[in-house]
Amino acid sequence: MNRPYAYNRDKGKCRLCNGYVEPYESYFHHIDPKLPIERVNKVKNLITTHDYCHKLIHSEDLPEDLSEETLKRLAKYRKKLTFNC
Repeated sequence: MNRPYAYNRDKGKCRLCNGYVEPYESYFHHIDPKLPIERVNKVKNLITTHDYCHKLIHSEDLPEDLSEETLKRLAKYRKKLTFNC
């Protein structure tokens, strides 16, 4: 239920690359996956992403062709992750 609200809040754009995401192609990243279960799926903890961008957040490897702005956003979302996923 909260994912459509997050999608609308993000105006249908990926919060990582800023590109448009079709509703049926959207993925939702938990900003802080370590929150208690009653808070982890709240709208303020979800961001809309493309599948590729979501995989970038969880990957240890970075492509060389990312813009500086995208790298900054990526660092922000990766900061709360541990790479044991």
